[in-house]
Amino acid sequence: QKPDEKDDKKPAKKKIPLSAHPTYSRFFKMLKVGLPVEVVQGKMTAEGLDPATIHRSPDEMVCEDDPTASPSTEDNATEETTADNKLEEQKKDEAESSSPMVAISEHPLY
Repeated sequence: QKPDEKDDKKPAKKKIPLSAHPTYSRFFKMLKVGLPVEVVQGKMTAEGLDPATIHRSPDEMVCEDDPTASPSTEDNATEETTADNKLEEQKKDEAESSSPMVAISEHPLY
């Protein structure tokens, strides 16, 4: 191996516990002081964060500079694909299950 090849590699990203992550630390503190999980999840959702993150281990190591605190990029790709598939399936189910809209005056029960 040439000495120059070591310099070509990207430096290792700093790993920190999820509970110390700049984006999520305050949510773990909220739980620690006794706020209900549902309240914390609501706050996370309001701020555009994934509320399921609060159920992950606070000791899980994540990259400090990753705003989503994702476990790994491969897992994210799978989750995004799964979420897209679920959304498409939900839209399909809604389209199939919804009955045609009619005017109230034409509705048999009104």
